Amino acid sequence: MKKQIITIIVTLLIPLISIGQTTYVLSTGVSNYGDEHLNLRNSSKDAKAFGKLFQGKKNTKVSVVTSSNATKENIMTRLKAIKLLAKPEDKVIFFFSGHGDTNCFIAFDLPITYNDIIQTLKEMKTPKVFFFIDACNSGSVQDVTTEYQWSGEAGSSISFMMSSRASEYSFENQWLENGFFTQALLKALRGKADADGNKDITLMECFKYVHADVVMRCTEKQQQHPQLISNKSLYDEVIISW
Repeated sequence: MKKQIITIIVTLLIPLISIGQTTYVLSTGVSNYGDEHLNLRNSSKDAKAFGKLFQGKKNTKVSVVTSSNATKENIMTRLKAIKLLAKPEDKVIFFFSGHGDTNCFIAFDLPITYNDIIQTLKEMKTPKVFFFIDACNSGSVQDVTTEYQWSGEAGSSISFMMSSRASEYSFENQWLENGFFTQALLKALRGKADADGNKDITLMECFKYVHADVVMRCTEKQQQHPQLISNKSLYDEVIISW
């Protein structure tokens, strides 16, 4: 495990020597779970499209991990490496698309609980940590974050934008190349959410656009309501400039 973390740190660090603020983006998704009854249509496409948004951006390091490579160990190892690298002024962005259940999302091989995430990233040097999760029941993260009360305890610096309420599914659409949530998120970050026209997309601008778009597009039988669980101090943080 330690050897893996060191290898990933070296990979992430070399292109970023001698620069100031850095944005670390880890975009993950699982379409192929190795079982035709579990496989999804768009999740790997979701992860690749999300990662592509940030590629080429100044002082940004992007890592995209999909399907059989998106194991629990690989995802968590990469998060640990980013934790060790991230400075107080840096920004960390994580995306996942795939199956989910109460208080967890499902990597290729095993569940990753939201408590796993919070415990792994506690004491991050940067307070600018943003998670975007496109998975069923993803709003259940609130059950975990509530115990920390967003009061400076572990996890209080992590913002979670989730695709659905705790009791809801997150839907794919056969006519779209992405899930409802991811499609709205991509549009938001490409500029649709820029309410004040300043070319910066803040967390709250992004959420308002995503929520409205998903609710509008889902049918009565496919109720889906994105959720934002975050410290209010991060609402005006810029996710991306377009």
